[in-house]
Amino acid sequence: MRQLLCVATLLASTTALVAQLPYSSSILGVISPIAPSEGLYIADRAGGNVAVTGLVAAGSSNANVNAIALDPIDDRIWIGSSSTNQLNWIRITGTTVSQFSLFGTAPLTSINAITFDDNSNPIISQSTAASGGGVFRFDRKLGGAGVSIGSVATGTHNGVCRDPAGNLYIGMFTAAQVHKMLKNPDGSFQAPVLVGSTVTTSISGIAFAPNDGTNPDELWITTFGAAGSQMYRMPAAGGPGVAVANTLAGCNWIDYDRNFNDLLVSSQAGSDRFFQVDRTTGADTTLSTMGSGSVGTPASNDVDDTAAASTRIAPMILNGSLGPFDLELSTTAPAGTLALVGTVAPAVNVVGIGIVGANGRLSVSIPNITLTGPLAPGSLTFIAAYFDFSFNLVIGLPVPWPVL
Repeated sequence: MRQLLCVATLLASTTALVAQLPYSSSILGVISPIAPSEGLYIADRAGGNVAVTGLVAAGSSNANVNAIALDPIDDRIWIGSSSTNQLNWIRITGTTVSQFSLFGTAPLTSINAITFDDNSNPIISQSTAASGGGVFRFDRKLGGAGVSIGSVATGTHNGVCRDPAGNLYIGMFTAAQVHKMLKNPDGSFQAPVLVGSTVTTSISGIAFAPNDGTNPDELWITTFGAAGSQMYRMPAAGGPGVAVANTLAGCNWIDYDRNFNDLLVSSQAGSDRFFQVDRTTGADTTLSTMGSGSVGTPASNDVDDTAAASTRIAPMILNGSLGPFDLELSTTAPAGTLALVGTVAPAVNVVGIGIVGANGRLSVSIPNITLTGPLAPGSLTFIAAYFDFSFNLVIGLPVPWPVL
């Protein structure tokens, strides 16, 4: 295994320099885009909001980006359409889609939300249980058809998110309910259990916000309700949703930003805009307007808010598998710094090293690993670090691998 890890050092410099979404910027998706909009925008905290071109030209059958998520390991952007059953991924260079891949297919038309499990396998939500919808997982390496991992009997599975422990939360449109799917140690999930409900039934988005010392673990929920009754916060431990008083309406997705401890929202009410919502007061602030303010229906947004020098590994759970699997690692650091990721146990070994690009990420992949025997939990310990601009070494927390 150690010999295999050494090979990855040769790969890191190429993966570190791939152009992609700037770190701490958001990628926004739009459905029913109005020309010249092509369904994608990049927004930042300084008021910038620029259109991304070339989605259809790169290979997509349409520009309806109903669900969007940044890959937790590499520089891909995952997208789901409102008018097909395809789960795809893209890469962006500057403001142009430079690569498109049809990755898998869901059972039904329209993918409503995307998240990831502990092994960074994509998970999507769609439709109603009565029509064969629910929550589906895709194999990260193989793609293909999504496999059902759970469903709720009533309502449309319109939103899905995860907490740091890997548990899933499902927002049900028309049912006004949020359900939790508890993750088992082996990476499987238990059946959905009701967490709470909202007064407004049209749940359009859901995000998990962790305990910050003032606010507990909670779920933030958007709906298509009127101002004052369209946004809710709900204890993750269970309880009714509490309306958040602000001026927003017509909010179609919500995302938590760890770096700023606030919420980012795509809204289609009035003009098509991108908002910041204060987690404590609930007050909303317009960050930017999308295009002319009439670009279609803003439907999704995601931001890379990974902590600096943290280490992400896929897969994390092997369950005794011998492979073959692709071992993927990444760490986050300021653009332009020198970052590295490697092992500190059972031996010190640099796996990948390189200059971090604008996306704030160094990624490494070792393909097609086959083990000679099962690995015990914690057989290796990975760690990441980077040199800041004063050349001080910033070291992240160790990550035992695998967890099972």
